[in-house]
Amino acid sequence: MTYVLDDPIKIGDFAFSVLSHAAISHHSTRVLKSFTCSKNPLVVLTLRNSQIGAYDISGNPMALEDVERLYPGIIERFKTAGDGRSHPSNTARLQRRE
Repeated sequence: MTYVLDDPIKIGDFAFSVLSHAAISHHSTRVLKSFTCSKNPLVVLTLRNSQIGAYDISGNPMALEDVERLYPGIIERFKTAGDGRSHPSNTARLQRRE
C-alpha cells in the first residue's frame, strides 16, 4: 500500500492537504493488458496560525496523536510543506502502522 500527501493548497493564512491511499493494479490476459489506478482520500490536514488540525474524510475531527501513530512522520511533513519549505520526504511513500 502506498500513502501520499498532496502538496498543500494555501488560501491566505490557511493551508490544507489531503493524505490518500494510492494504488495501481495490473490485469492481463493473453490478448489484453490493462492498468487500474485509484486514489482514495483518508485524512485532511489543516494549518492556520501554526495550529494543525486533522479530519477524517467525513469531516470528523481526529486526534493528531492518532494520525501520527497511523502514519509516522506525516505531521512534520505537512507542517514543513505548509510553511512553504521543502521537506525531502514530502513525496516519499508513507507506511501505515496498524
